[in-house]
Amino acid sequence: MDYKIIKNDPYLEPYKKAFDYRVNSYLLKKKELVGVGELSDFANGYFYYGIHPTKNGWVYREWAPGADAMYLTGDFASWDIYAYPMKKLENGVFELELNGKDTLKLGEKIQAIVVRGGEVLRRV
Repeated sequence: MDYKIIKNDPYLEPYKKAFDYRVNSYLLKKKELVGVGELSDFANGYFYYGIHPTKNGWVYREWAPGADAMYLTGDFASWDIYAYPMKKLENGVFELELNGKDTLKLGEKIQAIVVRGGEVLRRV
């Protein structure tokens, strides 16, 4: 690939492979995001992922494309790791809706449980 920056500054020619690597990495990542939305949507993922209050309680979303299943546990669930299974959506997204504004309380501890290939992984 020809780069305008190298044409403008020939001293950068020895670094052409580094430019190629960066551009190809960018293009691969951009291709991965097809169907996910705009690049700005990806950058603003924190508005969608994580724990957020809803009209009726809470919603928790996590991106775990390699997971077979996910659960949410914590103080609110008496640490029963299988009490709150998450629903697997498209593109490796898992979601759990919790009814009741008081289901989660400030200062409580929670943990995401990821199941992959029969292995149970605990994630903060």
